[in-house]
Amino acid sequence: MLSTTDHSRDSAGLRYVYPVVSRRAGGVSIGINLN
Repeated sequence: MLSTTDHSRDSAGLRYVYPVVSRRAGGVSIGINLN
């Protein structure tokens, strides 16, 4: 969603938060990651 420059940072965060929040919220991890 943000600039491609953040891709590097989001990539690391998504890998950790995605599998964890994905199971509870089902995809809200993306919103938390941006925060």
